This record gives sequence, structure tokens and C-alpha cells, in this order.
Amino acid sequence: EFRRVLFRSMIGAALFGRSLDNLLNVNAGFRQEGLLLVTMDLNGANITAPRLQDFRSATLDRIRELPGVVGAADTFVIPVGGNYWRLALRVGGNEPRKSVFNWVSPGFFQTLEIPMLSGRDFSAQDSAPSPKVVVVNQAFAKEFFAGADPIGRTFQSVAEPDNPETTYRVVGLVKNAKYRDIREEFQPVVYAPESQHAAFYTYHTMLVRSRAPIASLIAAVKETIGRANPEIAVDFDMIRNMVLRNMVRERLMATLSGLFGLLAAVLATVGLYGVVAYMVVRRTREIGIRMALGAEPPGIVRMVLREAITLLGVGLAAGAVLAWFLVDYAGKLLYALPPRDPASFGAAALVLALAVLAAGYIPARRASRLHPMSALRQE
Repeated sequence: EFRRVLFRSMIGAALFGRSLDNLLNVNAGFRQEGLLLVTMDLNGANITAPRLQDFRSATLDRIRELPGVVGAADTFVIPVGGNYWRLALRVGGNEPRKSVFNWVSPGFFQTLEIPMLSGRDFSAQDSAPSPKVVVVNQAFAKEFFAGADPIGRTFQSVAEPDNPETTYRVVGLVKNAKYRDIREEFQPVVYAPESQHAAFYTYHTMLVRSRAPIASLIAAVKETIGRANPEIAVDFDMIRNMVLRNMVRERLMATLSGLFGLLAAVLATVGLYGVVAYMVVRRTREIGIRMALGAEPPGIVRMVLREAITLLGVGLAAGAVLAWFLVDYAGKLLYALPPRDPASFGAAALVLALAVLAAGYIPARRASRLHPMSALRQE
């Protein structure tokens, strides 16, 4: 029973460790490293709605001129930040379907390094009075336009209390990128220019990509915003750090299961060492007789290790069967990994086998060095 528990612990460690590794290396559709999130609190800054767009554009222009900055853009929804904005859309006479939206400034895709596949980015000409334009991702083109080229196509948003019916024209197509959560599958996303979004919000978010050291970048951005309006409160975060904080559950499970797995390996090694050592002591006379009759030391080692391997095989078989039926409970905690992942089962079995063989080899080696006469005198 003890060996079965140890093996299940090691399987859990392998599963949660591989799940966390999958999550840390998932393709988000944009490069997270080097991307600074700037949040500005406009309460008390005396910036009215008519002046907001000019303030945004002027601030972005100043930040783009900072040393080391390679891209800067405004965004309404923070990528993989947990929030979302969803509208019901209708293409032609089809039934409405919902898609998430984000309002961004020109340069957003360049800043996040999301490749533009066709069409164009937003520009200063996409102002509030001009026709409403959008950029969509591959998932949107596949679901709403059956995979056809979306450039030039139009769709309408369904009228809601806070959003009148609006016709949008697609001017660009970009690669898929995660929207709300790093764990989600790629979903249809519509990007619209913030200059055509009439709502006024007291919190404003900006993304800045730079080659400069993060400390100097934060100081420069803070100074730039302070010169524009000293009443604006500014907060900073790194997108990669934000993503890692959102993985606290997976990191905790991987850490705890890893510690239990390590403890399992240590206990398996110590336990089997004691069992095999006791077995060798009990069979000292038998080993002496075998050696007196011509048994060689390698043969004695193999004999003792066969006993250890038998114990190992029983524990692995029983533990694997129980774990096979119990891992379904962990399925919802894993990312991009089936709960009955053969590689995880195999890795756990291999580690436990190596630990057991290492533990069994020491007393086996000691038994092979016994002098036959000394062994025969043992009671």
C-alpha cells in the first residue's frame, strides 16, 4: 500500500510539472517579454471627454520618442488580463453571434508583435466622424466569414442599451492572439480604433515595448506623463509578471506535487534499502553457501536486485492501476495535458525505478563482498 501511494504521488508531480511547463511556454500570439503595462488614473486630472483623444495621441507620441522604445499603443482591454468586452454581431442575414472586442490605437499590433497578415493597421484618418473600421483575427474570419478573405467585408453590431447598431468594415487581418486568459483557446477577436469609441473612462491603459532597462523605462514614462499632467496617478506592471501571477494555482500545485514526489522518491529509496538490507542479513548463510559452491559476486548482486525489482514491480503495477482511475479528479487542473498522459506515467515509473535500484544495489554489493567462511559462521 505504501509503494502504491508513493507511485501515485510521483505521477501527480509529473502531471502538474508538465502542465505548468505547457502553460509557461504556451503560444500567446504575442511576445510577453519586454512589454510594460502603464495604467493611468485620470480622476482629478481635469481631462474632459473632448480633450481625451488629443491627450492620448500626444502622450503616445512623447513616449514613442523615449530612448529604447520600439513601440507604444493604447488598449482598452489588457491582453490576457482577465477582462473582456463582448458584442453580438450579425453578418448579412445570419443569426447574431457574439465576439469579443478591443479598442486600440495605431501601433498596437506592432507593439505586441502580432503579425499583420493582410490589409492595414489603423491610422489618424480613422477618426470619430469617419466610417467605422476594424481589424479582425484569423479565428474571426474563420467563424464569421467561413475562412474567406475578410478585407472589405462588413458586419453589424446588434443594438444594445449602451451600444447602438453600428456597421463595421474590415480593413485588416492579423494572426490569432490570446485575449482574456492565457489558458483559453484562440477565439474570434475584433479590434477597433479607440478614436472611434465615444465612451469616456477615468482609467486609461497603455502598452510600451522597449529595449531599455525596465527601471529606467518606468522612470522615463512616469516623468513624461507627469510633464503632460502632474495630477495623473500612474501604475506600472510587466505583462509577463502579470501572466505569472495569474498562474498561482498551477505553480502551487506543481510545487506541492513536486515536493511530495521528491519525498516519495526519498521514502522509496530509504524504505527499500532497509527491506533489502534486512533480507540480505537474513540470507547471509544462504549467500555464503552459494559463494562457497562457486557463485560469483555479479551473480549475487543480480539475485538480490531481482528481489528488489519484484517488490518494485508489484508497487508500480498496483500504483499505476489506482492512479489510472484516480487522475480524472486532477484533469480540470491540467493544461494541454490529458490526465492519463503516458509520458508522465512513464517518467514517474522511471524515477521510482532508478531510486529503488540505487537503494537495492548498496546492500546487494555488500552481500557480494561477503567472505564465504564468515557468512557460513553467521547464525
